[in-house]
Amino acid sequence: GEVERGEVDGDDGKGNGEGFKRVLIEELPDEEEAVGESAGGDLVEELDGGAVPRNFRQNEQNVTMIVRVSSVDEASVSIKYTRTKVILDFAANLKEGRTRYRQTVHTYGDIDPLSCRHDVSGTNMVVILRKAEADKWAAFEGAERSDNPPPPPPPPPGKK
Repeated sequence: GEVERGEVDGDDGKGNGEGFKRVLIEELPDEEEAVGESAGGDLVEELDGGAVPRNFRQNEQNVTMIVRVSSVDEASVSIKYTRTKVILDFAANLKEGRTRYRQTVHTYGDIDPLSCRHDVSGTNMVVILRKAEADKWAAFEGAERSDNPPPPPPPPPGKK
């Protein structure tokens, strides 16, 4: 005789299947976003340029940093200025290949970020840093400092 196994499976029809419908909500929006992110997929292999070769000049108002890299790709240049540093990020199309330079230069004195600018030419890139106070600097690069002025010292404890 044949044994009917239908009831052993544990599906007794008391709504066990109900919970599944909620789990299968399709999360399509996520996938669509992911596709958009990878659209710019033409990544060029970039060499690491290491430290940025640079010279400095100054007058009372400005410090001029000459970045001695030729064939800088102007579209790639991203320079962030803060009160105490300049963050360089750019690529150059050198004969060895496309080379990426990233460097943070900590300035000796404070600069005015809004008045700084840069200019790319075929042979180099010039970064003009406006000094926060007109003065001759003893050096161009200094130790890393906070962009915020130091907090005032805590008041001395009042106890005698």
